[in-house]
Amino acid sequence: MDKVVVIGGSGFIGSYICNELSKCGYKVIVADIKEPDCQNYDQEYKYCDIEDIDSIKSVIDKNTKYVYNFAAIADLDVAYNNPGATIRTNILGNDNVLEVCRSRKILRYVFASSVYAFSKKGSFYGISKFACEKYIEEYYNRYGLEFTILRYGSLYGDKVDMKNGIYRMLKQAIMDKKIIHKGNGEELREYIHCRDAAKLSIDILD
Repeated sequence: MDKVVVIGGSGFIGSYICNELSKCGYKVIVADIKEPDCQNYDQEYKYCDIEDIDSIKSVIDKNTKYVYNFAAIADLDVAYNNPGATIRTNILGNDNVLEVCRSRKILRYVFASSVYAFSKKGSFYGISKFACEKYIEEYYNRYGLEFTILRYGSLYGDKVDMKNGIYRMLKQAIMDKKIIHKGNGEELREYIHCRDAAKLSIDILD
């Protein structure tokens, strides 16, 4: 079985990715600063802090074929109010992972970016994702590190909380019998379930 390390594998999207990888027969290492809530498959958990390069080295070994990186400050409000922390975690953390992937000669680096990377509304979060994309591209140009960038949009699933826009709207509808949304009523937004997004995120390995 090919070995895959999913950094941020205990998180919302990462946990779906781990399960889909397991279904497809990969040996999955869940690498995160927190243990997964539950493991439905034969997955191994390892502590990993992307701000600590030695921590990453202990997780990604020479037998690792692919690395997915979902670790980040992903909440727009948290990033907006903490630009320094967003730089350390999202940008410098990503560079730490890239360095280890390069030295271990992994076959492909898969990075979880966002549609906010090219949006004026993403503030520090979107800027951090854009910067990460450019770093990843340059690692390929200089070192030949193969990569795939996945720009996720609006996701939903059964593990969401109040940080998720769909969750907030549904909760408003149920609790308040109405949905309040700023706009002119002409906005159009597409959504995808995390399980479907995860399947597509595994297909790209082919």
